Amino acid sequence: ESFKEQTLPQNEFDVFVVVDANKVKLTVQDVISECSGISNLSVIFVSVPVDYFSAGLLRNIGGFYSKGNVLLFLDDDIRISPNSFELLLKIHAG
Repeated sequence: ESFKEQTLPQNEFDVFVVVDANKVKLTVQDVISECSGISNLSVIFVSVPVDYFSAGLLRNIGGFYSKGNVLLFLDDDIRISPNSFELLLKIHAG
């Protein structure tokens, strides 16, 4: 929900959902349904031997696919305020 409520227009940020398919039993459709209304959504499923990847390495995989200059990593239980992305970009713009 936090992504849908951002004051920054959705065409100005990308959302990557990286799922460790060995630890979370979700399908691509599950993630798409949960994230409906986010027009710039990419879903990346990683399926490797159990406990092979750490959370940090999974985040780096998402970062590899990003196109922007600023990265913000959030876990699935984090909620952010509606102006978070806008403020983050202002801080990095100086």
